[in-house]
Amino acid sequence: MGNTFTDAVVAAGGTTGNYISKADLQTYGVDLGSYTDAAILEFIQTAESLIEKYTKTRFYSGSLTLYLDGKGNSYLYFAPVTHLKCLTVVSVDIWDRDDGVSEDSLTTPGDYILHSDGEYLLRAGGGSTKRMTESDPYYLIWPVGQENVKVVGTFGESAVPKPIKWACALLVAKRIHPDFSGLYENVSIKWPDFAVTRASTGRRIKTVTGIPSVDSVINAYKRTSLMLGSP
Repeated sequence: MGNTFTDAVVAAGGTTGNYISKADLQTYGVDLGSYTDAAILEFIQTAESLIEKYTKTRFYSGSLTLYLDGKGNSYLYFAPVTHLKCLTVVSVDIWDRDDGVSEDSLTTPGDYILHSDGEYLLRAGGGSTKRMTESDPYYLIWPVGQENVKVVGTFGESAVPKPIKWACALLVAKRIHPDFSGLYENVSIKWPDFAVTRASTGRRIKTVTGIPSVDSVINAYKRTSLMLGSP
């Protein structure tokens, strides 16, 4: 059964991406030459895709429907189905995979608790699901099954961090001006409201884009998943 993400920030007018717009690029001082709006949008989207592929997240929010496997304990992890952070939960159903219908909608306040980092749901409160033990009357279990828990929610990030905007702009700049390397190798770059510094820490930074300062930024924002099991 598919897990579907609906983009909440749709490209508008051929000039706007999810992270930056044509106007943002001009604000960052990127010379756009004679490229059309459609070409600029394609450059932006390519840069965004590269950032998202490596960081395993989207720096904007969207509606996501997940069908997850219950493991017979209190924890329902969103990974490895998605690495995106859950911001809000709209609905949770114990799902009949064969018939495609809900067997139990968890609508009572406290039926589940969203982890503070948006990594998993903790099963709690009332409902028809079996209790774990008689001595642990509050926490319940997610029933064992394949894709038997349906979760609808808002996933991703609520805002684009300024360093990610900058990294996206720099990737577009390199696409337009591949032979200009001066800006790409700067150790520290400052803007009116934030700065990016590429410090020498002795730790090897994985080369992703070929631009060391951009690699430092997206390495810092790479999401890692919790171990599957009780935290």
